[in-house]
Amino acid sequence: GNTWLTAFVLKSFARARSNIFISERDLSEALLWLSHRQKDNGCFISVGELFNNAMKGGVDDEVTLSAFITITLLEYPLPVTHPLVRNALFCLDTALKSVTSTYAKALMSYAFTLAGSEAKRQELLELLKAEAVKDGDSMHWHRSGK
Repeated sequence: GNTWLTAFVLKSFARARSNIFISERDLSEALLWLSHRQKDNGCFISVGELFNNAMKGGVDDEVTLSAFITITLLEYPLPVTHPLVRNALFCLDTALKSVTSTYAKALMSYAFTLAGSEAKRQELLELLKAEAVKDGDSMHWHRSGK
């Protein structure tokens, strides 16, 4: 399997289950598989190949992968107190001090929003606002290294 793709499918199936039949066993197996890819520091390791990397957008390192999976877990929904989520949030909290990627900050901001962590959300939004390019009434960001 592939870590990102498993999280993507889990996220998609969790959203779709209100409209079509999705086996809860399959969802549970995907959660279990992801749990085995979580390191002691709460971050997730990337395993497996993905033949179309364009699908992943900016998810290209341990922090962005962990943020994407944290969002998936919270949207599933798992509670913030679930060990998988709690450990993933620890990973993101630790990375908060050193993250430089605008995309990672945006993903982390959404993850902390879903987790109900207003202070961390606000901290990241302030960082993003400071990096924003303001052009008249619009605001946008440049992707690092792109």
